Amino acid sequence: MNGLRENPLKQRVLDGTVCFGTMIFELTSTGLPQILEAGGAEFAIYDLETAGLSLADIRTQIALSRGTSLVPLVRIPNLDARYVAQVMDCGALGVMLPMVETADQAASLVRASRFPPRGNRGTTSGLAHDEYRGGDASAKMAQEDNRVLTVAQIESVLGVENVEAIASVPDLDVLWLGHNDLSVSMGIPGKFDHPRFVEALDRIVAACRLHGKAAGAGARDAETAAPFIARGFSVMTIASDVQLLLSGLGREIAAARNNLDVKVTA
Repeated sequence: MNGLRENPLKQRVLDGTVCFGTMIFELTSTGLPQILEAGGAEFAIYDLETAGLSLADIRTQIALSRGTSLVPLVRIPNLDARYVAQVMDCGALGVMLPMVETADQAASLVRASRFPPRGNRGTTSGLAHDEYRGGDASAKMAQEDNRVLTVAQIESVLGVENVEAIASVPDLDVLWLGHNDLSVSMGIPGKFDHPRFVEALDRIVAACRLHGKAAGAGARDAETAAPFIARGFSVMTIASDVQLLLSGLGREIAAARNNLDVKVTA
């Protein structure tokens, strides 16, 4: 329809298929989307909340992802509707909101990411979000509304207490565990095997199952992802650009240093 880019990730997420991506905090190479695609990532979450990426960086990365299968999502800093509008108008196929603690906040995210009458996103045409194309405005807006993936991060005690109400919000797609902040909010920083933390994980997954949402989480590697998947989380980021570079480079340099002690025999 109208030549607009589809979001193949959304249907897989809603079907309960386990999907893998990564977080991007620092790197902005022109080849990054192709590299991530070649590495098997289905999506990338570009971060505007905590690190050094700018809106211009993210706009470029979204443009570079066109022509690949990589689905670009963006984590915004807060619920300011201007952030949602800006990343959506850059062509993001989904938006993540941190620290969602109420159903009203989740509903505001959904409204800000969709055009009237489903939401309150401002309208424009013929720019990056619709591939600079003309065509029927109503049809284009409907397609954009249907392809956007909305993600609410649950990362506080209050968010967990309200998780069932949050999960009930129509058109919200994913509830995403913010494990570090949640453990801090619980007063057990970094204790991810604590019974109260594990209970919170199960409550998030149960709320998602009850209301037809997907549960998402981040893991540093395949080993730490496995327990999340076994528990019912189906949208996973594996590490981040920074973690992948540090772990890969660190591992190989350590191995090379160890090899210095190995005597070469003829």
